[in-house]
Amino acid sequence: MALELVEGVDPFWYTPEAQQGEDVEEPAAFYIRPLTQGQLHYVFPEIATDDDGLIKSISGSGINYLLKKGVTDWRNVTDGQGHAVKFSSVRLLRVDIGVQQELAGKVFDASMLAEDERKNS
Repeated sequence: MALELVEGVDPFWYTPEAQQGEDVEEPAAFYIRPLTQGQLHYVFPEIATDDDGLIKSISGSGINYLLKKGVTDWRNVTDGQGHAVKFSSVRLLRVDIGVQQELAGKVFDASMLAEDERKNS
């Protein structure tokens, strides 16, 4: 039997939980691109999981790598004066740390979903 390449999950827009309420008129969203199998090799040493495989913590280096490789755009992100801000990985690090952690977790989860789907097929 031939070796099959792992297919990834398609990139998608994600709105952080804090932006999902009815009172948010134009919620911010981030374009998530799951990591490739090769990129995951750099992340695994940075993640601590529990016995069930759930993430307990991700190091700062791991979060930065996940954000840099896995978040490629945003919409409805503004500066203090309400002006739209163009996406960059440097500016992404100025987003609230809780949102950064949420986004890093979402990138990792989406990346692992591709692996889980492959195992279940």
